Amino acid sequence: MSGEKVSRRAVLGTVAGLIVGGAVGAAVGWLAKPAAVETVTSTVRETVTRTETVTRTVTQTVTGPVTTTPPPATTPPPATTPPPKTTTPTVVPPEKWQEWYVEAAKPWKGITITWQGENTPMCLGYDEYIRPKFEEVTGIKIEPELIGWSEGHAKQIADVQAGTGVYDIFFQEQDLINMMIERKWVIDLTDFMEKNPHIVDPNYDWDDVSWYVAPWKDPKTGHLYGIVMEEHPYNSWYRYDLYEKLGIKDMPKYWDEFYEISKKFFEWGATQSPRVYGAGCQMLPVPFTYLWQEGYWSGWGVYTWGINMWAERWRASVENGGWLNSDRSVQAWEYLFKLMEFFPPEAPTFSWGGNSDAMAAGRTPHGFREYAEFPTWIYFKAREAGRHVPFKARWAIAAPWVWEETEKRGKPKREDKSVESWLKRYRAYHSYMNGGGWSIPWCARHKEAALLWGQFSTNKVNSWFAACIGDPYRISHHKALMGSTEGINDKDTEYYSIWWEYDYIYAPAPPFPFHVLIAERVNQKWILKILNKEVGIKEGLDAQAKEVDEYLTLLEY
Repeated sequence: MSGEKVSRRAVLGTVAGLIVGGAVGAAVGWLAKPAAVETVTSTVRETVTRTETVTRTVTQTVTGPVTTTPPPATTPPPATTPPPKTTTPTVVPPEKWQEWYVEAAKPWKGITITWQGENTPMCLGYDEYIRPKFEEVTGIKIEPELIGWSEGHAKQIADVQAGTGVYDIFFQEQDLINMMIERKWVIDLTDFMEKNPHIVDPNYDWDDVSWYVAPWKDPKTGHLYGIVMEEHPYNSWYRYDLYEKLGIKDMPKYWDEFYEISKKFFEWGATQSPRVYGAGCQMLPVPFTYLWQEGYWSGWGVYTWGINMWAERWRASVENGGWLNSDRSVQAWEYLFKLMEFFPPEAPTFSWGGNSDAMAAGRTPHGFREYAEFPTWIYFKAREAGRHVPFKARWAIAAPWVWEETEKRGKPKREDKSVESWLKRYRAYHSYMNGGGWSIPWCARHKEAALLWGQFSTNKVNSWFAACIGDPYRISHHKALMGSTEGINDKDTEYYSIWWEYDYIYAPAPPFPFHVLIAERVNQKWILKILNKEVGIKEGLDAQAKEVDEYLTLLEY
C-alpha cells in the first residue's frame, strides 16, 4: 500500500463519522429549497455473524448546516494506465470465457483496485472464493475493505463528495442505490458499457439475471447503475427437528398461529437442556429499526414504511392518506410485545443474524424474519465442516389480509425484469427481497478494471458460488438448485423451491432517495421510543407519522 493511499484513507477515516449525518443533509440538500441548521444523529450499524454478546451501541452526533452542495465538479484523479488501443472481439465461444478476460484485462494487468464492502456473508464469500480467481486470471489485484455498514457507507460518501478516488468499486445496498443515482455519485453503467464495448463480457447473459436487476435501474431512463451480486429473501425459517419433537408438521403462515406455536415451545422448552425459548428476532437498535422497515411492518399490511406512494403526494399519516399510524400498525406493535415474552434473555443483544445463531444453537425454534444470508451461510459452512444444521426455509409469515392483498395484486414472475412489474410489487408484499450490487463511483481511478471485476464475479460460471451459498440471482442457477442436494441442499432445507414458489410475495426496498433521512432521523427514533415504552404505541405512531409528513412536505413530495 503506497504512502499516498494510506494518507487518503486516513483522511476518509477521520471524516467518515461525519458523513452518515451528512448523507441525511444531502437528502435534504438536493431536494429541499433552503438549507437548515440542525443536529444530525446516526447510529453505527454492525454485522455480527457469530453468537456473541453485544453490550453497546455507538452513536455519533454532528452539528452543522445541512449541505446543499451538488456533486463535486472536480475532475477525478487520472487512471495510472492508458486505455487499450484495440478492441476485443465481441463474439467469443463460451468455453473461451477465461481467455477473453485475460485479453480484456491486459491494459490493467498489475494494478490494484480497491473494493469497499461489508463484513457480511456474501462479501466474505466473494473475497474467499472469487477474488483469488480473478487475480490469477486477469493479473489485476483487489484490495478489499470489508467493514460495518455505517462506517463503510460513510466512507463511500466521503469519497464521492470529495472526489478523492480512493475506491474503485462499491458493494452497494439496494436500499441506498436511489440516493446514489439521484446525486450522480455512481456511474451510469449502461452508458459506460456502450462507450466501452471492448470490456463488456460477450457471454455475460444479462437476460439470465432475475427481476432483482430492475431496482438497480433509474426508473426514468431504464439505465443500469448496479450489477446484482447478491439476492435473498427476508423470510421465515425453523428447526425441523424441534418441530418434530412437538409433533408440529410445518411452519404457520399467519401471525396468530405463530404466536401459539411460540408459546408451546416456550412452555415445553423450560424442561429441556439446553433451554429452548419460543422465538427471537434482531433487537439491537439499528437492526431492530430495519426489521420494522424491511419485513415486519409489511407483514401487517403497512407497506413502503407506511408511506402511500400511489397518492398524488407521498404521505405517511392516516390523516393524509398513509398507513404509518393506522390500526394495522398498532396491532403490529401489540402483537410484538406479547411475542417478546417468549424471547430468550440474550435477545436484546441480537444483531442482524442474532436469531439465526440462536436457532443454530437450539435456543430458539424458529424466526419470523431472517435475512436468508445468515441461515444459509450457517448451513453452508456447517456442510463444509462436515456438520449438519436442521434448518428449513419457508415463506414470510404475514397477516391474512396481507396474503389476500398480495394475491390480489398479482404474481409477477421471477423472470419478469420490467420496471412496471417491479413497481407493482409495492402494492402489497410480505417482506423485502434483500440484496446488493456492484456500483462504480464517479471518481474511481480504474473504472474499466472495476467493471471487469463486476462482470467476472457475477458471470454464469463464477456466480454459481453465490447461488450455492444462498443467493441464486441467476435464473438458470436457481432452477438448477431446486430439488438438488448442492449448495443449501434443497432436498433438506427446501430453500430454493420455496423461494421460487413464493417469490411473488417479496418486494425490494422502496425507491426512496430520502432513505437515510427518514430511516435514521425519524423512524429509528420513534421505533426505539415505542420499543422502550418511553411513549405509548398510538402516541408514538402519531408523532412518527407527523414528523415523516413534515419532511416529505419539506422535500416537496
